[in-house]
Amino acid sequence: MIDDPYLQLILRAYNSLTRGALINLYFYSLKDRFTQQRILLIFVFTAIKAVQRRAEVYESLDKLDEALADYQRVLEIDPSQHAARAACMVSI
Repeated sequence: MIDDPYLQLILRAYNSLTRGALINLYFYSLKDRFTQQRILLIFVFTAIKAVQRRAEVYESLDKLDEALADYQRVLEIDPSQHAARAACMVSI
C-alpha cells in the first residue's frame, strides 16, 4: 500500500482514467483516447521521476531510510525502474 497521499491521488487518477477509457471506448474518437492516455502516461512518469529524485536527494543527505522508502515506492508503481531496484539491492 502506498502511504504518500500525492501518489495515491496519481494512482487513483490513473485507475479512473484507464477505466473511463475502457468504458467510453465507443464515445471517444481515436485521437481523443490517444491524447488522454498520453497525458496520463506523462503524469505518472513525472510522479515516478519526482519520487526517484527525492530518493536521490535523501541518499546524498545520508537519510538512507527515507531514500529506501522512496525507492520502494518507485518500484511499487513501476517495477521496471532499474535504478530504484539497484538502490534497494545495495541497501539490503
